[in-house]
Amino acid sequence: MSNRFSIPILGWVAIGLTVVGALPFALSWYQIQSSREAMVDQTQLTHLLVARANADGISDYLNVMDGLLASAGDHEDVYLQPDSEASLEVLKETLATRDELKSLGLYARKSAGGPQAAVSNEEIFVLAKKGQPSASGELLERVINEGPLAVRRQQRSYLVLGRETARPGVFLLALLDNTQLRDRSAPPELGDAARLAVIDADGELVAGDGDAIELVPDHILTQTREAPVRSDAHRFDLDEGFGVAAFARIPAADWSVLSVQPARQAERATTQMRRTAWQAFGALALVMGLLMLGAHRLVVRPVRQMIASQRRLLGSGGGGGSEISQLKDSFEKLEQAMVERDSLSEVFLDRYQITRRIGSGAMGTVYLGWDPKLRREVALKTIKLDSELPAEEREELTAALLQEGITSAGLTHPNIVTVYDVLGNDEFAFIAMEFVDGEGLDERLKREVRMSPRSVANVADAILKGLRAAHERGVIHRDIKPANIMVAKDGSVKVSDFGIAGLLNRSGEGERVIKGTPGYLAPETYLTAEFGVATDLFAVGVVMVECLTGRMVFAGRNTAQIITRTSSIDVSLPPEIAAHVPDAMLGLINDLLEKTPAKRPASAAEALERLAPVVVMLAGAPEDAAELEDTTALEPGNDSGQATPETQVLDPVAATRRIDT
Repeated sequence: MSNRFSIPILGWVAIGLTVVGALPFALSWYQIQSSREAMVDQTQLTHLLVARANADGISDYLNVMDGLLASAGDHEDVYLQPDSEASLEVLKETLATRDELKSLGLYARKSAGGPQAAVSNEEIFVLAKKGQPSASGELLERVINEGPLAVRRQQRSYLVLGRETARPGVFLLALLDNTQLRDRSAPPELGDAARLAVIDADGELVAGDGDAIELVPDHILTQTREAPVRSDAHRFDLDEGFGVAAFARIPAADWSVLSVQPARQAERATTQMRRTAWQAFGALALVMGLLMLGAHRLVVRPVRQMIASQRRLLGSGGGGGSEISQLKDSFEKLEQAMVERDSLSEVFLDRYQITRRIGSGAMGTVYLGWDPKLRREVALKTIKLDSELPAEEREELTAALLQEGITSAGLTHPNIVTVYDVLGNDEFAFIAMEFVDGEGLDERLKREVRMSPRSVANVADAILKGLRAAHERGVIHRDIKPANIMVAKDGSVKVSDFGIAGLLNRSGEGERVIKGTPGYLAPETYLTAEFGVATDLFAVGVVMVECLTGRMVFAGRNTAQIITRTSSIDVSLPPEIAAHVPDAMLGLINDLLEKTPAKRPASAAEALERLAPVVVMLAGAPEDAAELEDTTALEPGNDSGQATPETQVLDPVAATRRIDT
């Protein structure tokens, strides 16, 4: 492919800056160039949003003040003994809570008798701040019938609110400075040309700019008061052009917010926006130029110097194309040269080339290897044989391990780590197996602490599918645990180390001893040293509980304590975790952890059949346990006094109860 039309790196920088920086301005310019009608529509929408926002703000404020009165009226000193000194103290404290609260009165509303009888309001207490008018009882009837009022006292505007106390017939009446409504009626976002007012049900000014009422035609004001909708926008003719108006009702009062502006102001705004856009575009061009200069000095020049240095190191001439393609070509050649030089000191196990160490454990070390014959990556697990065993027994163990490798190699399943090869002598052996690019389930639990029910169900489903395939071939795993479960980066789950656990430990006299991982072995294994389908299924249940809780189920200070707990303790999930786990999944875990093998599911296939509906049901549930309620505050139940990842367990006292299904 020709590099004739390759774009240099500085060109890519320019393109990126242009797209990132200029595109928003291009879109803004397109909007500015929109028609006059569209601009007016936008102005209407702006006024409608402002009217709604201010209506909601005023409503919230009225609700806050109403809540203040409700709090005072619900005080037992007020409604039990309205005329007491304690009631007076409550009123004084309430009056002092807000600066705009100028007067507060407590009235008893009485009727002379009969439905048509006159009603009188008897004053109990009336408090007023210095120099402020009082909340007179003459306004109480209006507030009860009409809701909040706007009145003028002493040449100033006040807001009147009323509220019945917890005692029927006893009312609180408050007089507030109208500053809050006045401030909320002058939003800065509309500019000086806009007019905003709060009007009552009769179209009278409550707060704000009275010119807004004068600008709007009477039929629009009437429609504002009578329209069944909460908010609306209008366009109307003026002597010079036309104007826009929007209104929004205030839910907490029989009032409305009215926002008005001549449309010519929108046209002036368009002109100002064009001017601002040109200025911004000029500033953008200057910034782009400076960024390109900086990119050349900080990126392009060092890259070119790196390319030249690599060419001198490799002794190769210059190539065509952009700096990026040249750099890529140089790196490929450099990498090839390094591989060729390093090949002189490469280490091989049989035909397998060791590339790096992945990890190590009690049985040996795991390396990442390369199979040059089949040209694929492999995992190489080395197994050091017990040097204290007689040579004859080591030979027998090697032969048995080779035979087990042959058996495991016959297991081909998406949820089983495939064994490619097993080689060994009387000192060591190694297994070449499929390399899973990911991590062990134990590493994931260390990182995530615990997993969601959905993730646990998916992991258990994969483990059981792998066990089903193995059991059908007569292969028992013997050591199901998180460390032997691989989770690939693509989310797939694979079971590893099939059948190896039972072959790696013999006594000095050649007698077999129990081999596996304490805490995951079934109770009967400790008694008989036998493994079967039921023992693998028990371990699956243990792994599921550990994934859900983030703690080892039967951990203890020593093996004896682990065996005791495994044999005697029935596992119980903490209620805060069990609340998120489906009953069917709880029931399956319960049966997998049965102490008696015969009570467990008869096969991995049966367990899979019971788990399948759970997997489907949880398909839409959160994958991350952190999205559920915080249920990580579990207390360690081991006797060591220290909570470590290896020894944390469920509370053994709470664990004496069965899982509630």
